[in-house]
Amino acid sequence: MIEEGQAYDFTHFVGRYLIMFGRERIFQEKVSGVGGTELKRGINRMSLLLKIVDSWAVRFDDSKYPRDFYLQMLASISTAPESGEMGQSVIRMLQWKDGKVRLDPNGNTTINGLRYAIGRTKPNTYNPKVHDPVLLSNHFFGWAQEVKKRRDFSPDLLEQISRLGLYNSLVIPVFLLHILNPRIFPIFDQHVERARRFLMGGGLNTGLTVDDYAQYTQFWSELLSDIGVKIATAEYARIKHIDEALWAMGKHLLKGKRPVNPTSPRPPEPADFKEDFNATVSSGRFTTSSPEFKNAVFKYCGSMTQSAAMKHAAKEFGIALPRSYLIYPGSHINRWRRQGFPK
Repeated sequence: MIEEGQAYDFTHFVGRYLIMFGRERIFQEKVSGVGGTELKRGINRMSLLLKIVDSWAVRFDDSKYPRDFYLQMLASISTAPESGEMGQSVIRMLQWKDGKVRLDPNGNTTINGLRYAIGRTKPNTYNPKVHDPVLLSNHFFGWAQEVKKRRDFSPDLLEQISRLGLYNSLVIPVFLLHILNPRIFPIFDQHVERARRFLMGGGLNTGLTVDDYAQYTQFWSELLSDIGVKIATAEYARIKHIDEALWAMGKHLLKGKRPVNPTSPRPPEPADFKEDFNATVSSGRFTTSSPEFKNAVFKYCGSMTQSAAMKHAAKEFGIALPRSYLIYPGSHINRWRRQGFPK
């Protein structure tokens, strides 16, 4: 049914997701049509993919990689008018990538009203003596403006980074491309690649290559398209949300490792996911991803429990509510707050 190395395809993606829980039969009953290649009538692929993404994104370790800091630095890099300002923001992002940025009321760095403590970064990620002369230079600033104009990935970009005297590896150079042009160059590491390989029916990765990243960028763009995200105009927060889901899924797949945060909500297991399939068939205009539904939940939370608010809003909009929304309402509500709800 699912061939190893298959390129991105919705039915393969969902099938592999269900195999993660040993429930391939649900795939056969609900997704695969004649010959296992067609969607059952009424299945809303965008709704299903959003449910998968949302269920895993809540497991991302935001305490180690603060989302607000990341988004603020991306905005700064995007609009910086000169080399010094942009270079400082790039340096802060390298510190973030190294996991050395923490929210701390006593921290000595304030970004957009929030205080952070920034620890010592590994020298292969950021070494002031080696990297500052390049990252703060006018030459790097000019090169960065050209990267911001790119519309696809080419290995020559990594060669250019090497010639700048920065890095000769893969993950950090790709991250550098990402923070300069987030919509075109997704973040890449062992976890997101592990998720991609699993979902596409390939063997789990033992190493990362430039070819892997080229395939990942294709997978990324096609996945975003199926979710309904237009890369050319996508909000940075939306892109990060999808990246977080793949990172958490890949982390979960790492043999011998616990989930990112054992106290965080589980992703939807097959019983929950079966309800999600039924919900996409029976629901009309509104789904759990609709802004109207989310705003209604916040409205009702003022006078009832979070679970009751979920039920009330779902009834109002004719939504068949997945079980995870009743068992873990707080995780969804907190995620919606980060998305700017209520609006």
